[in-house]
Amino acid sequence: MAQPRKRSQTTRRTAERAAPSSRTRKQTTGNAPEKRAAIRRPSSSGPPVIVIVLGGLLVVGALLYGFMSGAGSGAGAQTYIDAATRGIAKGDTTDSANTKLKLAEQDPDLTKDHVAQIKALREQFKIIDADLLLQASNAVGTKYFQEKLVKYSDKHLSGEPGHPEARVFVERAQEFKNRWPSHPEMPWVDRNVGRFNGFVDLSKPPTWADMGWKLKRLVHGTPKDYAQAFSALDEFVLTASDTDKMLAGNRRGVMVEERAAYFLDRMQQARFEEENGNRAEAVRLLIYGIIYTGDRTLENEAAGYLLKQDNVSGHLKGYLQSRPLIWDRLKLHPVIADYIEDHKSEIF
Repeated sequence: MAQPRKRSQTTRRTAERAAPSSRTRKQTTGNAPEKRAAIRRPSSSGPPVIVIVLGGLLVVGALLYGFMSGAGSGAGAQTYIDAATRGIAKGDTTDSANTKLKLAEQDPDLTKDHVAQIKALREQFKIIDADLLLQASNAVGTKYFQEKLVKYSDKHLSGEPGHPEARVFVERAQEFKNRWPSHPEMPWVDRNVGRFNGFVDLSKPPTWADMGWKLKRLVHGTPKDYAQAFSALDEFVLTASDTDKMLAGNRRGVMVEERAAYFLDRMQQARFEEENGNRAEAVRLLIYGIIYTGDRTLENEAAGYLLKQDNVSGHLKGYLQSRPLIWDRLKLHPVIADYIEDHKSEIF
């Protein structure tokens, strides 16, 4: 491996970007079909789900506690049940509340009414957990929405966009709808996809012009996603004409050379970051080398280097919790999958 070199302007960048950009590129606005000052959640005619659930918990707890008071048995169980109810109302996690319910279940004087209370509370906890999970998922979707859809629309879909530009947008919108079907920005997505009804048909194979634009979007920014680029190219040649197959073959040859040079540059930069104490950045570069390269030999090289870093499990846990889209791809690599299997207790 070549000697590490100082970071250039094009290699210093933030921990992760969902869409290609550079530090020096000015924000491009354009006249998008629909301008957005900020991401807005649609108004609701009723209170939030968690407010309703918490209110229900308090009512259930109050009624059942009143029923049980003076019964003379299971006082310890009732104390823990009440503590769990109050804790949830104050913002405790359902895990914390469930711990209290388990203590309640250990009371030798536990009654059928206590069991009914515990069952009712746990049903409410399921609703709370599901709502929190949906909120966390939609927060990830919002980042994708802003970077992949809104910014792209502002920059490339003003006026009368061409078919390649429109097709990429519709493909991204479909990905968004598949991943986040309940996202509050779905009406915006549907309206803007509707602009291209009858113009873009994803059931038909792309043209070479479509493919050329898509490849440019994948590998001409940062991070360069050669994995998806080569996958798209492989799928394209299955239905392409002989002329387009020749063009695709030429483009593949160019991309193979570009990928090798880019991968070497990223590994050198990772070495530089590691030697200068910026281990989080080194880990990011190595993880990107694993998921974005699209060549198993190069991916394995990056994976082997990653596993030599300090606190690998801690870094992987961080990506699991805060970078779910990257995690979904990273965990599929065989070397990383084996490591995860051997270190489950440290990561999950």
